[in-house]
Amino acid sequence: MLLTRPSSISRALLQSGAAALALVGSSELRAQNVANEWPVAGAQAPFVGAVAHHPFTDHVFACDTRNFALVEYSRSGFLLSSTSTFAMNPSAFHQVVGLAVDEVTGSIYLGDESEDLIEWDPFQQSVVRVLSVRGFVSDLSGVSCDALRRELYVVDDTTREVIAFRIDGTYLRRFSLASFGIVDPDAIAYVPWGNGGFGSLLIGDDQLDTLFELSLDGSRVLRTARVFDAGVPISPEGLEVDSASGSLFVGDGDQGGRVLEIAGFFGSCTGGTWVYGSACADDGGGAPAVRLGYGGAARRCPRPGILLLYEATTTSSATHGGLILGISDASYQGVSLPLDLAGLGAAGCALLASPDVLLTQLAVPLATRGPGKVATLVTLVPNLPALSGRTIYLQGFFGPDLLRPQHPLTWSHGLRVTFE
Repeated sequence: MLLTRPSSISRALLQSGAAALALVGSSELRAQNVANEWPVAGAQAPFVGAVAHHPFTDHVFACDTRNFALVEYSRSGFLLSSTSTFAMNPSAFHQVVGLAVDEVTGSIYLGDESEDLIEWDPFQQSVVRVLSVRGFVSDLSGVSCDALRRELYVVDDTTREVIAFRIDGTYLRRFSLASFGIVDPDAIAYVPWGNGGFGSLLIGDDQLDTLFELSLDGSRVLRTARVFDAGVPISPEGLEVDSASGSLFVGDGDQGGRVLEIAGFFGSCTGGTWVYGSACADDGGGAPAVRLGYGGAARRCPRPGILLLYEATTTSSATHGGLILGISDASYQGVSLPLDLAGLGAAGCALLASPDVLLTQLAVPLATRGPGKVATLVTLVPNLPALSGRTIYLQGFFGPDLLRPQHPLTWSHGLRVTFE
């Protein structure tokens, strides 16, 4: 599995089937099914206290609070690793009850019952730092991350509050959940899109077996939902949103050793991706391609506010590659597109997207994966309502050394991306 971090350029751009979900809100009621289920095994009967989905790798993480373990699964259900949470913070109480992924750095934040937030690097398998929120939180029961605003949200089970911190642990603000009828808030997830560009918070009540979606400032309930499996309600001990597919991951508190994926929780996608134009053959006999990261375009919903992972692939002898992003597939600075690139030494190739933004660091070599090579980029799309319905255009390019532009390049097809 290729593990990639966002480039500095992308950071500059920031500024089964048996369960059913009853969704209630704005007179809306609909049923949805569980797409995947991950059973968690341990020496003692496992209890899933928290869940997370990592957008860089498409892996699912669960905290088994009884066995002091952070377990990692592939999206298809294979157990990949198990890490001791005891070793992460040996001087503290080790039951981890909250997980959150920072979609900018790739770090995972674990919230334990000592009121500590542990920043853990899943790439290096190491603890980065431990942030104490004692004095601000009395009974930490969940944590979530707003990567764009660089904030962490913690839910307190005893005081029934949400407390916000900067990513470095500095206290910001809090609001009460009691007025919404929330009794036992055991889980929290940040929803990065919608709500007029502000996003929202999803709170899981373990006693009422109910999900509450709240405005980000805690001023109102947007909707409520309950999850059932064969008629039995599921208690949400952990919550996580996959910002790409719109799925909701739930740690089941009633049958505490499993994680469920509720597909389509946020409705069908009205955006999409479409291939256009043609690639030119590379010297490996293949055609370069570009797509929206793991899982293929069919699993990706381009929404304002979410993280997008782009991949361009080639079978050529190229050692460097990148992506361009444009706002047009018709022209660039008065020049019509597509533009024949034969004059630049790329016979049979064409520029299909206006090169408004270069999405790569030129000196970074390609990674090898399978029979081919891949250039990747992770970027966050701002949650701006003005982006809804807008279209961008992508194209991948490859060469032996992008620092010497006289060497021929090979180019992929174009990818048209329309935001929901």
